[in-house]
Amino acid sequence: MKKNLVVIINGGGTTGAELKSLYNYLAKNDNYFVYFPALLPGSFVGTYFPKAKVKNFVKFIDETIEIMNEEIFNKVYLIGYSLGAATCAALSAKCEKTTKVVLIAPIIKNPNYRKFFKGLTKSLAFSHSLSRVQKIFYKEFLIRNNICHQ
Repeated sequence: MKKNLVVIINGGGTTGAELKSLYNYLAKNDNYFVYFPALLPGSFVGTYFPKAKVKNFVKFIDETIEIMNEEIFNKVYLIGYSLGAATCAALSAKCEKTTKVVLIAPIIKNPNYRKFFKGLTKSLAFSHSLSRVQKIFYKEFLIRNNICHQ
């Protein structure tokens, strides 16, 4: 029997604690497999990539999409907080099995947010051609997660 996949992505500069109780609640349901990268060693918290670059964030996106596209999953639900919400928006555009997306306090105050996400999915495939705004976003994501040295 196929399960539904729930992907939970924490906010930038957080430990994932803001979504841990949600993870614990959903993980009790046998119909779901809950993937919460914040709980894994090497996740986007703490000192994940000591010298991270845009390619590391793209790798994270690609690996998460691989999981989402696994045959064992029927539907995919994405839940993201803050910068994790922005990441979920990018992921949802790259997986046809995505059924629901919950964006909690997404970062939308940036006037270039819409411009950034308009071409994000195409740009992820060609990270060498990221726009200036996208490079700023990735750098900010990495800095907020203490992933790279400032």
